[in-house]
Amino acid sequence: MNEKKKEQLENLKTKIEGIGISRVPARTKREFKDLAEAEFCSDYGMTLKWLIDQAKESGSIEVMAAKLLELDHRVSLLETTPKPKEEKQTRKLLDGRKIKIPNKEEENDGKI
Repeated sequence: MNEKKKEQLENLKTKIEGIGISRVPARTKREFKDLAEAEFCSDYGMTLKWLIDQAKESGSIEVMAAKLLELDHRVSLLETTPKPKEEKQTRKLLDGRKIKIPNKEEENDGKI
């Protein structure tokens, strides 16, 4: 009976303190408390907030890294595929000759 009362007292104590989280491995709990003491003056709420922010940031970094890898793959594909040769347009004259029609850039050949 005495053990049960102690357990109830501990549960009540954790509820009064704030959030009661159960089934946490001892090592993880110790690391959490050490981090809270070292960085946040034993403020468990701010420690938890910081850890959640880090998890969100890590997730967004992974998404960005995946997008960068996809873009890198696309760029490498574009660099390795040969460029198609631009065929100049030709026009056939009545006498059978073919003449090349210059592009707009080549039209003046740099002359004004």
